Amino acid sequence: MAAIQAAVQALFDVEAQKPQATTSALHRDEPGSRRGKKRCHRRSADACVEVGEDVFRLPAVLDEQTCRAAVNEVDDRVALGLSTTRGAQLPTTDVYVRDLRCAAAIHEAVDAGLHLMERCTGRLVDCKKEEIFIITYCATGRRSLGRHTDGDGKRTLLITLDASRDYAGGGTRFYPKEASAPSFVVRPARGAAVAFDGSVEHEGEAVVGGRRHVVVVFATEVDEDDRRPSIRAAQRRAAQSVFAAPPPSPRRHQRRAPRAASAYRSLF
Repeated sequence: MAAIQAAVQALFDVEAQKPQATTSALHRDEPGSRRGKKRCHRRSADACVEVGEDVFRLPAVLDEQTCRAAVNEVDDRVALGLSTTRGAQLPTTDVYVRDLRCAAAIHEAVDAGLHLMERCTGRLVDCKKEEIFIITYCATGRRSLGRHTDGDGKRTLLITLDASRDYAGGGTRFYPKEASAPSFVVRPARGAAVAFDGSVEHEGEAVVGGRRHVVVVFATEVDEDDRRPSIRAAQRRAAQSVFAAPPPSPRRHQRRAPRAASAYRSLF
């Protein structure tokens, strides 16, 4: 148990860890420094997997209970006509997270995801919590989202709220910047996420059965030196909370809390 706790703690010590030679520029993000090629740090490979150029698969940051609560509340609001298109160029059926009872839990999960994004790219990013929203795709309504980019200078985090058995089709298809590279689809498990650079072309694959709900976060790099320490510390605390190791138990076979167990399965 002590060894596992030490491994979890090491996973989130962004400032304390010494990068390996192959990733020596990972956290050189202060003014005047040179950034190296963006890759996951070797010690976070199980938590952050690069599946394509500037596209990363992240572990579960939301537990099943919160995912189900969010889905139920979003569906209720959509049924009551309380959704919005946000005035977006590509309109979707959306509900703002700020309007949900489980908003605090989702915001914590987002901060944990942003922390992992820094570990993936070496770049500290943040978002406006009031602008986080949930898209609903369904076979009888808005089924898909056309090919597009989210814009240069942005990084996008998508958290899936449904189990794969809850819908058919769906997922996010990415089109690599290299023209000769084939496109590929990422379908994270419930509570897990995919993060990518806003310049990467992508589209929402059509849902042909059931419903799919996705938390959408648009983040930008933090350039202000005076804000960096507090933002990094808050995101690190959120990650420690989400992936916290359970305390040692006097009973050898006592079950871990579901949230902690889920995090263990994702990270190890």
